[in-house]
Amino acid sequence: MLAQSSVPANQKHDYGVAPEQFYLRWQHSDNAPLLVFIHGGCWLDAYDIEHAKPLMSALSSAGFTVIGIEYRRTTDDRAAWPIAKDDIIQALGQIVTETSYAKNRPISILGHSAGGHLALLAATQVSQWAPSVPVDVHGLAAIVDIASYAKGENSCQRATSAFMGGMPDALPQAYQNASPLSYALPQNIQLILWHGVKDAIVPNSQAQHPNASVKTVPEAGHFAWIHTQTEAYKRLLQELSERAL
Repeated sequence: MLAQSSVPANQKHDYGVAPEQFYLRWQHSDNAPLLVFIHGGCWLDAYDIEHAKPLMSALSSAGFTVIGIEYRRTTDDRAAWPIAKDDIIQALGQIVTETSYAKNRPISILGHSAGGHLALLAATQVSQWAPSVPVDVHGLAAIVDIASYAKGENSCQRATSAFMGGMPDALPQAYQNASPLSYALPQNIQLILWHGVKDAIVPNSQAQHPNASVKTVPEAGHFAWIHTQTEAYKRLLQELSERAL
């Protein structure tokens, strides 16, 4: 992929006391539609929000107020379930309360990979942070069935047990609670799952949920969604613009 430039966020806000509990804001006009991004990285502490800044900067330039959430992730001595999910919900509650945005348009929540998993879980609990606001959730190569994902062999799949604190056979209830497939979506949620046919990190079989529409891009790999020169990004931006701008 080509190198990507970005414009720095113009605001940073804490939503908790831990160093990772903050979000960055690229504020557009007060009446701009609101887009919230949750980055991926296998839920691991090694992968933070930095790699997503070019994407968020580009989306702001396209006319959105963009907010990127950082959250606590898996470390060598800490499983991140349910910490990461709780952080996302706490951050979303503060964002919706404190951010100026176009109230007559849906909020868009984007989550990439492991961030897509967290975005979908937050959507199932929207009553805690936006009970009466229409919300569009876009899962970009999202991990939807976490129990089956944990049984795979690539590096991100192997990181799932560290995130959860064990494998599905040992923690069946925890995996059920952590799976977006365990929940029906509330009526104010519109869910779209985006997947690249050439994704080698999150299998195409993950693009499933009974309440979702699924969109695929034939030549897209796992990271195509967060690189602004790709066809996958162009299709995503067109959809976001048509629904919100």
